[in-house]
Amino acid sequence: MADLDVLDCDVGLTGLTGVQRAQAVFGISSVRLDIITALLSGCELSDAALMERFSLTRNGIRRHLKVLESEGIIVGRHTTHPRGAGPITYWRADPDELLMLVDELRSAILNS
Repeated sequence: MADLDVLDCDVGLTGLTGVQRAQAVFGISSVRLDIITALLSGCELSDAALMERFSLTRNGIRRHLKVLESEGIIVGRHTTHPRGAGPITYWRADPDELLMLVDELRSAILNS
């Protein structure tokens, strides 16, 4: 019976790219991966820019940003809005922290 369970799982992942398979297997949010990728481009993006890029609500984008920030993968720079309309946060990825996290995952998998 165990072989059938493995076969069923493999069939569910057929046709997915390597990244898509990793997302499915490890439960990685595609939105969070897209946010990280956008922020690794070297530019800082505001909440509003990320909301527009990924068609998310303010609460939706903030939920993802909060998780990424709490793990140190992204860093926010808080400033005043250029038009004086209140505070604004510009986000950037921390590539060193991201590489450390990937290395920890790789070590956990390979040293199990």
